[in-house]
Amino acid sequence: MHALPRLFALLLGLFAVGGHAADPAPPVKPPAAWDLNQLLQAFARSPGLSARFAESKHMALLAAPLESAGMIYYAAPGLLARHTERPEHSVLVVDKDQVRIWDGAQWQIVDLGGKPVVRMFVDSFVRILQGDLAGLQKIYGVTFANDAAAPNRWTLTLRPKVAPMNQMIERLELRGDRLVVWELKIVERGGDETRTQFFDVQPARTFSAADRARYFPAPK
Repeated sequence: MHALPRLFALLLGLFAVGGHAADPAPPVKPPAAWDLNQLLQAFARSPGLSARFAESKHMALLAAPLESAGMIYYAAPGLLARHTERPEHSVLVVDKDQVRIWDGAQWQIVDLGGKPVVRMFVDSFVRILQGDLAGLQKIYGVTFANDAAAPNRWTLTLRPKVAPMNQMIERLELRGDRLVVWELKIVERGGDETRTQFFDVQPARTFSAADRARYFPAPK
């Protein structure tokens, strides 16, 4: 189960566009406050990006959180990669119906057809990218709220309502400011929490053939 929040952080964390980005392409001037439809439409316009992440997992059985950091990459329409740099190097790539994991010594290939929870995570990602609110609502109870003191800031809460995801995950919370998603929190049914923050985002990034081979590797 502990790999699932990591994978979902990869999927949803890719939308951290704007904010601390290096020389971002300016979006259309946003309104004073964002609603959910505007947010999903903005996500749908992102062709690709990279971002640095810092993640902390709090577990009831451990006195100190498990921490990791690294880079994430996304190339439309659905090629994803998470390169963990510490505490140990690893690479996780999502490519269509397959997840590839490199632990520094060997590859592990996961067929999403046999992993219904992970499959739902991937489907959720696709629906967010497409701005498919109706599709998202088939899987989650969706709540969107603006900060009364700062209406540009928002919280998107997703509560799984279909099995087996709702048996494992209580809720997911994304917090942001306009196009900036700066934190993702995943709360598991057992009480464990995973928090992921995003920095140094490069939105509208394109990837050459050499870039794809480097950032989205596959077994040779």
